[in-house]
Amino acid sequence: GKWRITGNTGEHFAVGFGGTTTGRRANLIIIDDPYASRQAAESQAEQKAVIQFFRSTLYSRRQKNCAIVIIMQLWNQKDLVGWLRQVTNPNDPEYIPDFPPVKYVLLAALALPNDPLGRAEGKALWPAFQDENELKSVAAVLGPYYWQSQYQQAPTETEGNVFKRYWFPVV
Repeated sequence: GKWRITGNTGEHFAVGFGGTTTGRRANLIIIDDPYASRQAAESQAEQKAVIQFFRSTLYSRRQKNCAIVIIMQLWNQKDLVGWLRQVTNPNDPEYIPDFPPVKYVLLAALALPNDPLGRAEGKALWPAFQDENELKSVAAVLGPYYWQSQYQQAPTETEGNVFKRYWFPVV
């Protein structure tokens, strides 16, 4: 959709990921949950499509000094933010020299050390919605793989980050 406020020069223009932005320019681009589900975020085809849309369509719509804000949970290490982390890390083989700087604000459900909001470690992000006890119950139901990505913003590889499952055949 598109809307304006009478008496002002700006407008809001919204499209779904992959939608048409031809002829549009932006002073601010907000990407809110580019993946519809975990299944989509873990699909290599979806990962490629989202990254391609970001690179080839959205990024070229920026006006001078345009900010891009991405709001999403980190599903896995190959989603849009995972890709941005790779290409902006000089120690990563996917590093792209001269890539513009990216600032990450990680808001874990249970605060981690050096929380950007100043919360003490282990404190809930939104205690009126889910306090620490409720979040611990959620973690128990989800298990580490889903909890770490969906709530703590620290996705792990499905086969493990250090030891790969396929290294250990069942004998």
